[in-house]
Parts: sequence; C-alpha cells; structure tokens
Amino acid sequence: MASSVFGESMDIHSGGVDLKFPHHDNELAQSEAYFNHSHWVNYFLHSGHLTISGCKMSKSLKNFITIRDALQEHSARRLRLTFLLHSWRDTLDYNQDTVAEAISYEKILTDFLYNATNFHLLSAVADPIHDGIGSTNTTLSSAMIKAQNDVYDALCDSFDTRRAMAVLKDFIGLVDQYSLRQTGTDLSFSEACAQIHAATCFVLRLLRVFGVADETIASMGTPVPVGATVAGEVICDTDKRNSVCLPEESSSTDQLHRSWLSMDAPTLSRFRFALEGALKAAHTFSRTLLAEENAFQEIANQSAKAIFSEFGLDILKPTENLCDPLNTVINTKLKKDINSVIRTRFGLETEVWPILFRLLFSIASMRQTVRALLFSGSVHDKACKQRLLTACDRMRDEDLVRAGIRLQDRAGTSDMMRSVNSAPAIGLVAPEILAEEILAKAKREAERREAKTRATVSRNEAGRQPPWEMFLRELDKYSRFDDKGMPTHDSSGKELAKSQLKKLQKLYDAQAKRYAAYLKSTGIT
Repeated sequence: MASSVFGESMDIHSGGVDLKFPHHDNELAQSEAYFNHSHWVNYFLHSGHLTISGCKMSKSLKNFITIRDALQEHSARRLRLTFLLHSWRDTLDYNQDTVAEAISYEKILTDFLYNATNFHLLSAVADPIHDGIGSTNTTLSSAMIKAQNDVYDALCDSFDTRRAMAVLKDFIGLVDQYSLRQTGTDLSFSEACAQIHAATCFVLRLLRVFGVADETIASMGTPVPVGATVAGEVICDTDKRNSVCLPEESSSTDQLHRSWLSMDAPTLSRFRFALEGALKAAHTFSRTLLAEENAFQEIANQSAKAIFSEFGLDILKPTENLCDPLNTVINTKLKKDINSVIRTRFGLETEVWPILFRLLFSIASMRQTVRALLFSGSVHDKACKQRLLTACDRMRDEDLVRAGIRLQDRAGTSDMMRSVNSAPAIGLVAPEILAEEILAKAKREAERREAKTRATVSRNEAGRQPPWEMFLRELDKYSRFDDKGMPTHDSSGKELAKSQLKKLQKLYDAQAKRYAAYLKSTGIT
C-alpha cells in the first residue's frame, strides 16, 4: 500500500517498537524481493510505548486516557513538554512525576521570559553614553553560539529532544546569571539588553519549532546556527532570515525595549482583562492611601494625576465608571482606536503592549513609593504601617494575581531600610500558573510553621528532664555520680578525666538552660 504512493523506495517508515519484528522485517523481505533491490526503506523510526503509571494502557485495566481526557487536567503546552523531555524511542510512563517535570520546566521558561521582559524596562532608562558591558558580553555570545550548535547536534542525533531541552535549560540558567550580574553594576544596560534579547529570541524560536511557543516577533526565524546545513542549504545569514517588517509607526522606538517576550501570542481579551484588573487593584489601593495620613494621600493623588495625564485613566474612580479603558489608553497615547491597531500585524505587540507595560509599571511604582516611605523610619504609627503593608501584600498576592499579573518586589525589607529601592518587576503570567505559585507559597509557609512548631515541641520535650537526672540512667557508661547528678567514674570504676568532665559539664549546663526555659513556658516556679 505504501509503495503504491511512494514507489519502489521511501525515506522514512514509522511505527511502534513492537512492530520491528516480525511485521517490518516481513515488509522489507516482501518489498525488496518484489522491487529486486535492498533499499526499500532508508530509515525506520520505531517509537517507544506509552504506559500509564507503569501499566500498559488498555480498556480492560480501565486506565485508557484519551488526549481529550489529558487536556482536561493539563494544558497542551505541558503535555508537549512532557513528551519533549523524553526520548521518542523510549517507553514513556505517563504519571504524576513525569508531568511534574514538565510543570517545573514550564516554570523555568515562564520565569526566564518574565525576567527578560523586565530587564528591557531597565534598559529603557539606561544611560546611552555607555555602550560597552565588558568581557561578559562576549561570554554570553559565545554561550549562545555553543547552545545553538549543541541543540542542532542533538536534533541531528536521532531527534534527541531530551538532550536539546537539557542544553536549553542550562543556557537559560547562564542567561539568568548574566542578567543578575548586569543589574548589580553601574554600566549601561543597552548592550546587555541586546545580548539578552538575542538569547531570548533563540529560546523562543526553538520552542516555536517544538510547538511550545506561539508565533510572535521574538519567536519568528530559525534557531539553526550559522553554517548548519538544512535540506541541502547552508544557513549563511540568520539575521536576514529572522528579520520581521514592523509597522512604520513603531520604527521610531527601539524594538529591543518593547518586545513581547512570551510563549503566548498576545490577545486583546487578555490585555483587557489584565488592564481592568490592574485598575481595580490600583483603585482599591489608592482608596486605602486616601484614608491614611497626609503623606500617603499625597502619594495617591500624585500617582493618580500622573497616570491620568499620561494614559487618560482616573484610578480614583471605580472601574465600573470606566468605559473600555484599553481603548481610552490607545486613544490617549496613539490617537487611534483599538480596531485600527489590531488590524496591523503584530500591532498588539508593537503598540499596545509597550503602553500597557508602562501603565502597569506606573501602578507598581505607586505601591513601591508607599513601601519606601513605610521603611524609611519616618512613619511612627505602627497600626498605620501594618495596615498599609497588608494592603501592599493584598495588591501583590490577590488583586493583581486575579488579573493574571505577577508583581515581584526586587527590594526586600532589609534593602528598603537601607534605602536600596530596586524597581519592582511586573508582567503578565497565566492566571493558573500564578494560582499554583500562591498555593506553593502557602504550602511552604505552612510547612515552615509546622517545622517551627515541631522544633518548639521538641525543645519542650527535651527540657522536661531535670539536668540532675540526664546521666543517671546511663549506667552502661558511668558508675558513680556526685550530688548534682554529674558522673565522676566510668562503668569500670575508673575516675573520669578532666577533659571528659569538662564536656559533660557543657551538656549539663545546656540541659539546665532548656529545663529553665521549659519551666518558664509552663509557668512552673
């Protein structure tokens, strides 16, 4: 049947590993005898089996899972990552552990793209005088060339996606380290941003080839390195192959600083949902500030004034009173309506996203200003401080999360107290991923509290025993004791050395402290 379509030979014949013998051997024998040559098939691809929790998938075992069933529990991206992280020719056992590996890898990708996006924000306000970053710039370029070649070699080696994904993971870790080093220097971010943008594009292009990332400006082009041969053609100029024609309106602004770096193509509904949620969070937060003392009222009023001046939106008004806020922003900034923007290819990326990003950052900056004031030492009202810190946490962990917005404080409490006011990171992340992060954070906090409770119980249990009783039961070690219960002779009746007595005295004193603490905690005198 295959020969009726392909003729007397074919390049690839696929099938399950169980068909190697005798099925495919018989096919070869019959076809090669019929055509009178020995090259009916050039390559066989025998894929491994899929098992479910160690068992063969079958209706009799009631473990039959359809793709539709799997998609009810996991996203298509996570299922694709599950398969990419395993060799196509090995048996894949579909269970919670294999999917957990894919979920972990997806989080690495999400965090990497989130950090890359925020690094571009830093570069947008960089000093243009400094163009050089130093030798680390060459290091990242060399690492990317090596990663491109290693991925290409892996895919040429029997399409080894598992090795390719491992190379990609290591490369992402290196880029993250590079970006952290740059944020800690006084140098310009412009060149570092170019390097990180190129690295991010390589990652997204490979993910698009694998079906994990959508088509965006950053993911367009080939991840194949220069000099590689594809379908008989040598790749000579990747920059030319990867170039994208942008609308004229965006040519005045550096594409590097406003790229949409995500595995998902932007959608109008997602932007609307995020903006409306952000405005609702900003309104709630600003109303909280207006109920406090003058300094915080001033922050709310100044922030609201700045946002209205730039974006045409009043965060002091309830969001229900705002009619299509996204269209209002587009009209204010671009002097056009949203429909004309989305008719332009990549218009959501090149025109809408940069504006939305700056608006989100303005809202995050209002909150950051409040945090800086709270930790400056000038706020002496403890109740006020606690109320506003709670409001800051609620905005980050609840209000923005519901809108699919991740806000991360890059300056901790100790940094703020030392006036190290690092800009917060903000961006769009899938709501289900954010919900998982919140649950994981709550779980870690619960485990920490439980561990603290166990440690307290353990200390109390250890402190129950009076110090004068702790050695009395160790008759296999000691034979005589003084009036405080301290051992004086070993089990053979030999007097203990001074060095040994000194060690035992330390143990005795430590137990005496624990016993005193136990008595204090129980109220016994």
